[in-house]
Amino acid sequence: MKMKQNQILLTVLTVLLILLIGLNSLVYGFRADLTFSRAYSLSSVTKQTVREIPEHLNITYYLSSKLKDRVPVFGEIEDTVREYASVSKGKISVEVIDSDKLGASQELAQKGLMPLQISENNVTEFSRSVAYSGLILSYMGEQSVIPAVTQTETLEYDLDRRIKELVYKEERKIGLLPLTPGLTADNQLALLNQVLGALYTVEVIEPERKIDSSFNAVVVIGETASAYQQLVLDQYLLRGGALLMLVDRHQTQLSPYGMSGSAVSGSAVSDWLEACGIRVEEELLLDTSCNAALMPTGRAFSIVQYPYFVKIPGTGGNRNHPVTASFNGLNLLWASPLTLTEAVADNGKVNALTLVQTTGGAWTAGLDSGIDFDQAVIMAAGAENQLRDSYSVAAALSGEFDSYFKGKALPERPGEESEFPQPLSESSSVGRILAVGDSDFAVIDQQNQMTVQLYNLFSINLDQNFTFIQNAVEWLTADEDLLQLRTRVQRNTQLDQIQDPEARRAYFIFVQVFVLAVVPLCIIVFGGVRIFLRKRRAGKGGSR
Repeated sequence: MKMKQNQILLTVLTVLLILLIGLNSLVYGFRADLTFSRAYSLSSVTKQTVREIPEHLNITYYLSSKLKDRVPVFGEIEDTVREYASVSKGKISVEVIDSDKLGASQELAQKGLMPLQISENNVTEFSRSVAYSGLILSYMGEQSVIPAVTQTETLEYDLDRRIKELVYKEERKIGLLPLTPGLTADNQLALLNQVLGALYTVEVIEPERKIDSSFNAVVVIGETASAYQQLVLDQYLLRGGALLMLVDRHQTQLSPYGMSGSAVSGSAVSDWLEACGIRVEEELLLDTSCNAALMPTGRAFSIVQYPYFVKIPGTGGNRNHPVTASFNGLNLLWASPLTLTEAVADNGKVNALTLVQTTGGAWTAGLDSGIDFDQAVIMAAGAENQLRDSYSVAAALSGEFDSYFKGKALPERPGEESEFPQPLSESSSVGRILAVGDSDFAVIDQQNQMTVQLYNLFSINLDQNFTFIQNAVEWLTADEDLLQLRTRVQRNTQLDQIQDPEARRAYFIFVQVFVLAVVPLCIIVFGGVRIFLRKRRAGKGGSR
């Protein structure tokens, strides 16, 4: 009897303990992040940032309940935002508001939030409705808005950047310097301007104008430049400037009638860059790992593998550099390989590193080989006969540079007085250069219908290209903490990461042999052993 009472008491206490644990979890939470990169936990950088906020900061998350009920990612976004409050030691408070209950979409739009269109299906009709998932950060009477949040991959980076801008007034300014004739922020550079403008203040710089210290970094697009433009770049770098150099040694034209190309007249930018330590070769790159292109065939088009559209897989990035630590790929168009020159080795004050390389199936060719579609098909078919190798397409320099004009006569500014009466001959602080032997991968002519079709209908991945540019600019602006967040969370969850054709073929053969031969053989051996042991036991039983 007493034993029975003890069992009942133990059962009641166990149920009560479970109930108390459940109630306690409503107030106190615990999560264990078992991923290799700790991708679902706030980083130490974030924890330090939020704990050092001088005054209280409030984050309001406007989230439609119909989004949260239907798509799990919005619950993950809410968890991430609430974690900011939990690690801030009271410096941050979080409020989640169901925007569906407010009923005033116009008011939310005035706050700067972006409406999201969602589909609603029922038995009788199909309709669309508006939903919201946006953040408003409030600090000392000022606000910063993240209009729409639909994924967690860059959420920590976005929040940390907004907090720094709001609390510490860390606004960063990026310059766009187009040197290719005809490039403006309104046409071919519109998409690049939009991508960078979402993260920084962007301003277009007129060629041959002095670049002042207010620019945290400058993106240089093209090759055509005067000697005075060399001086402008030279003096900006020596004063601790940061340059993303997108250099083309060739000009290409795409039209419904075919493809044409020519060498860029002059090489002022390449000559200056080579003196710094990076040579942009004159030949063009081709690779068996390439994207498709549209080939005009009469009044229609056919799809061909175009080896001049080099497709670099995630394995082509240097994991030891923050820009390419989580490299997912790059897609180049009529690119030239890069070489680190002896100038780097001679100057012990400059660090040089190759960032991105092609697959081992690449080779080079001059313009005389032809870049039109018909010739490209022939080149692709004859790729097996080419001497193939891996080539560098992006490299980074950082350190103290010597002036390109040291010991030389300074060039004059055409028609105007020079802005450099006392030019520097050596660096006054550390400068940075990141160079890519291509600018076409970042320049999208949205007014050219063929170019739009090329990007929209085929496998040229613009997200990969602009992610690389954003990471490059983040490194150039010297905010290593934010760059760590950007590269920390960019994970390739696809199962097709092996993009090198030869490696993919080898793994495919291995999987086939393993599945079709090794696994059945193991099953047969296991079954044979079991049968043998069973017969042996049966024989022993009979002998008894």
